[in-house]
Amino acid sequence: MASLGAAQIKVISSALAEFVDGEIVIIEPAGTEDLSGTVIDAEVENLNSSGELHLWMVNESNEEITVRIVRTELDVTPQTMDIITWGVHFPYYLNAGEEPVWIVGGESTAFTETMAPGDTVYSFDHTIWPNNQEGCSLYRVEMFDNETLTELYTSFDIRWDHSPVDCATALDDYPTIETNLSPNPSSGITALNITGIDQPVDITLTNLLGQSVSREEFNPLSSDRYLIDSSSLVDGIYFLSIQDERQVLKTIKLVVKH
Repeated sequence: MASLGAAQIKVISSALAEFVDGEIVIIEPAGTEDLSGTVIDAEVENLNSSGELHLWMVNESNEEITVRIVRTELDVTPQTMDIITWGVHFPYYLNAGEEPVWIVGGESTAFTETMAPGDTVYSFDHTIWPNNQEGCSLYRVEMFDNETLTELYTSFDIRWDHSPVDCATALDDYPTIETNLSPNPSSGITALNITGIDQPVDITLTNLLGQSVSREEFNPLSSDRYLIDSSSLVDGIYFLSIQDERQVLKTIKLVVKH
């Protein structure tokens, strides 16, 4: 696999990646600049080969933490593939659209990293295979506490350029939507209030294994409230993804506890 050097990585400031400051610092190998909350631009020069982005993670908290990764497709070129290494190398590539919200490794503890205060972990790697598809692909990487998946340590976006022309994703015209999910945790009916969109979207509920539990179309012009019945769901962490015809607009965690 072709590894990207520092000269092929460009970091731009962005408000897209929401993160908790001060827990984990994201840096280029041997670098010093914190990339948390930014968009990292990376290139694939050959459409028939892979591009690999390697980053280091530093635990700047005063506690030992165990970290699991959630990768979300924001605006990804169809027929491309990607994979993440965290703790261990994931055994196969995922096709675009196969796991729009991917909890890396599911419930397996092999795909986590435990970091003592001050530790640096070197195992993170995001690899994309363009599969001869010209375009650009935008992903979000979020790092959560492994025990609950509710405490977010940090996040950042990766925008892969596998196009001979200027890279264009939905980054610049990314819709600003507001959501409120209540009650959360839930044991029955939960209301998801959505504002800021004016066209029908799909809402997908995914469990911790990345399996789709439900998928429904929601029309915000008819109502600004989407109801979820969690009474029959098993206790645990779920993800609600709001997606239009182009991209995942937002992902919200739902905790079910009876």
